[in-house]
Amino acid sequence: MSIASYRKRGSVIPRNLGLAKRSPGVGLELIERAVDIGDNAFTVNSVDSLLYKTLTTGRRCSCLDYKSSDGSMYAVDTPIQSPVLLLDDPDSDDAVEEALQDVLEMLGDPEEICPVCFGTGIVNGYSLTNTHEIFMDVTYPNITKHAVISKQGRPSYFKPIAQDAYIEFSINVPSMFLSVLITIVTKESGEHSTLSNSLLQIKKAGDLTYENFTDNTLAAMALASPSLVLKVLVREEIHGIFLRAVLGDTYLKINFPKISLTISDGSYDYWDTQSVTVPSTYPLATKDVLRDTRYNRVWRVASIELNEPREIDIGKDITLRRVRAWEAHKKLP
Repeated sequence: MSIASYRKRGSVIPRNLGLAKRSPGVGLELIERAVDIGDNAFTVNSVDSLLYKTLTTGRRCSCLDYKSSDGSMYAVDTPIQSPVLLLDDPDSDDAVEEALQDVLEMLGDPEEICPVCFGTGIVNGYSLTNTHEIFMDVTYPNITKHAVISKQGRPSYFKPIAQDAYIEFSINVPSMFLSVLITIVTKESGEHSTLSNSLLQIKKAGDLTYENFTDNTLAAMALASPSLVLKVLVREEIHGIFLRAVLGDTYLKINFPKISLTISDGSYDYWDTQSVTVPSTYPLATKDVLRDTRYNRVWRVASIELNEPREIDIGKDITLRRVRAWEAHKKLP
């Protein structure tokens, strides 16, 4: 097929079309790729996506306080967060990775991000929509601890002092919920991981005895009384315990441009930025995080503009920035 034929189809032609003309073998392949991208730009998939809202109020994260080796306490201005790399129109993935490596060599380990606030300075950092979330860390107000709090590091953590060390957290759980997730963030891993029910016990506030924790036990107790006490056995150094009760549908439908397979190596196309249009009722704000469930890509909301031609509200135009593997938002539970 000739270049003119591709032009008639209204497809996107690559900027290096001159190179394509001089090298027909390479050029035809480039044009075929450009046609695919052009076609996909006007074809969308409705993808179930999770929206994590950025917290603007809450408890101050302990990563903002630091205890030196001589016992002195210091306050710092910024939470622990990985570097954010900004590149203007990178020519290729190789350029991105090369520049990224240069930045990491200057700034240190990109994995050094706060697992409690995700770089926001507020405990939990982000909250999944339509859920009730509790992050129980050293700043949690209603705790009875038979473990020590260590502030030798950022963030602070619970440290067992005996084999039977435990912590009791007074919590309020909605009387009705669909499902529950409980994770633990250990000092060693710095990530959310599944917490074994064998390390948990639960009781209603005012009761004398605990029951072994199960989802059904939690649901039954919450229905009878929202005020509960969660007992966690501490077997290692931990930053905290995370509980999420799902109250309803947590998915938003986002119309992402269609993703196609390449002809050459079968890998997925992707873009570092993406523009989508969503209904005005969607509660998105800049710096919020989206995770699409089809391709498991994570995006951060970069900008929002109302789409109101002739004062008719037809939605919001959202610009998304793809989150890199080393950024904190990849680890949201």
